[in-house]
Amino acid sequence: MERLLISAFLWSSVQGAIEVKTIPKESATVGGTVTLLCQLMTPKANVIQVTWQKESGNFTGTLATNSRIYGQKLLGYYARRTKHSTEDAPNVSAISISNLSPQDEGCFKCIFNLFPSGASTGTICLEVI
Repeated sequence: MERLLISAFLWSSVQGAIEVKTIPKESATVGGTVTLLCQLMTPKANVIQVTWQKESGNFTGTLATNSRIYGQKLLGYYARRTKHSTEDAPNVSAISISNLSPQDEGCFKCIFNLFPSGASTGTICLEVI
């Protein structure tokens, strides 16, 4: 079991050209709030946009995006229950989801779009109890 958790952390943190540090598994209670955090492991990356997505079965949907050009947008089902913040340092991004329900359980991806190296991704799986 311990090897599986370590393997999951390594997998989620090295997708892309630059490592993204996450806590791979989070738990929160029904009705509560959770904050999911991703950190791109280089402060000097040229971050163009940060996108948060939720994976559910074969479907992946975008929750929030923060673009250097277009600013922040919250989208769809989560728009009214979500706060997205990209810190003063563009290599750190967090999303807070309030009023959690069992339907919120699943895996969330933070995608840092970098110029010129492409995307680096971290994954956090949320359990709602």
